Amino acid sequence: MIHTGEVAGKLPFMLSKAGEMLDRNIREITKRILIVLPVLFYLLVAAYVGFIIISFFMQLYGPVMNI
Repeated sequence: MIHTGEVAGKLPFMLSKAGEMLDRNIREITKRILIVLPVLFYLLVAAYVGFIIISFFMQLYGPVMNI
């Protein structure tokens, strides 16, 4: 875009358009990260809780299953 702006003689206009485009891209990436990050956090917490529950029941019923 810089080269095109230099050739056309509209470098400031093209730089502002490039800045706007990059700003939009950063906003979209931030929105996507803010949507995905809580979901991943909830999945990690659910996996941890599931591990704790399974380990509890394995300790509770482990001796009974070995009879």
